[in-house]
Amino acid sequence: MNREEESRIISLRQSKIAELLAQGYTNQSEIARKLNVSEPTVSRDIQFLNRQAQENLKFHVERRMPFEIEKCYIGLNLVLRKAFEITNLENAKISEKVAALQVVLTTYDKMWEVVSGRPVLKEIIDKFKTKQKQIEEAANEILREREKDRERKRLGLTIEEYEAIETETEDPNRVA
Repeated sequence: MNREEESRIISLRQSKIAELLAQGYTNQSEIARKLNVSEPTVSRDIQFLNRQAQENLKFHVERRMPFEIEKCYIGLNLVLRKAFEITNLENAKISEKVAALQVVLTTYDKMWEVVSGRPVLKEIIDKFKTKQKQIEEAANEILREREKDRERKRLGLTIEEYEAIETETEDPNRVA
């Protein structure tokens, strides 16, 4: 197998792991079984996916957002220009001129939002916090699952046996 083919296979596996994670699979051993690969491979791929997500987010914030903000600002300037053209038309009705002035006011408000960046920055910060929390929760879940798997292996139990025992100990309403 050549490097290009190997790289394609790895990329496909990582995509499948990302898909399974998105579907709520958090147990690395379960993911490994589903894909017929080792747990360390799944762990490495998840680490790679996390790094890739961080790089994508950094690119989005550093490069794409400024361009998108600039496009919005240019678009708002075009709207502003057209609205002023309507207010300056001699044959325009008063109602059309008033509507155009309302557009001007709204456009200035939107331009201020874009220039000040407050709503955009708040949204970005909120998304960062949400994503960070999701990553931390996923990492904690993976650690919990790893610990359970180690304990299960230490006890020499199958996954089904361990889950049955776990269910029994977690059910407070269970009658012995």
